[in-house]
Amino acid sequence: MTIGKPFQKGEGGRPKGARNKIWTAFLNDALDEWKVSGRDCLKIMAKEEPSKFVQVIAGLAPKEIEITQTPIMEIPDDELIQIRDHLRRRIEQERALLDGGGDGITKTLN
Repeated sequence: MTIGKPFQKGEGGRPKGARNKIWTAFLNDALDEWKVSGRDCLKIMAKEEPSKFVQVIAGLAPKEIEITQTPIMEIPDDELIQIRDHLRRRIEQERALLDGGGDGITKTLN
């Protein structure tokens, strides 16, 4: 026995976009509450339930990270190694100058 008539597309049911409106309203309400007490809630959760805190944070992280082409990716590895080594030498020289007190004269490092 059928009560009423079968569902026909376009007749009755939830109005188009209603789910999005409800979801948008929920997110806006959540954001308003977050602005008021979000930081305090995180502090409490981190202290009282650290494992759940980590789960929440991990759940918010993207599952995949897309690495896009950047200008530095076009530099050959051997050249990057040379740049790294050069910077390390410069840092060591700067530290030596600072540790030694220097003679008050600005020195050029190569």
